[in-house]
Amino acid sequence: MIKKVKIPIYFGEIIIIQKKRLEDIPKKYSIDFDFHGYAATCYTRNTKDGCLRIVMGFMNPTSHEIIAHEAYHAVSYLFSHDGIKPDINNDEQGAFILGWIVNECNKCLKIKL
Repeated sequence: MIKKVKIPIYFGEIIIIQKKRLEDIPKKYSIDFDFHGYAATCYTRNTKDGCLRIVMGFMNPTSHEIIAHEAYHAVSYLFSHDGIKPDINNDEQGAFILGWIVNECNKCLKIKL
């Protein structure tokens, strides 16, 4: 399963992938990373027009904990790309986009209970 979604407000995209094996993801998305042995991963590449592309790969099945973990990485990549400094006294921006990413993942991934 592969789903591509546009990130609201931030002008980027997330590609959510769920497979039994993640090893073929790096070649397809030009990622220099060994996915062997991971249950999930999150990696970034810029699109040709300079927007952020976040590739999130999950084993099938996955869990809520793993989705939340990888979504947190995605928020960190997004903020870093856009020059946003996290603020622990005003974290609504991060909380909003984290919830949105988790929701998008939950819509399409098979979840292990």
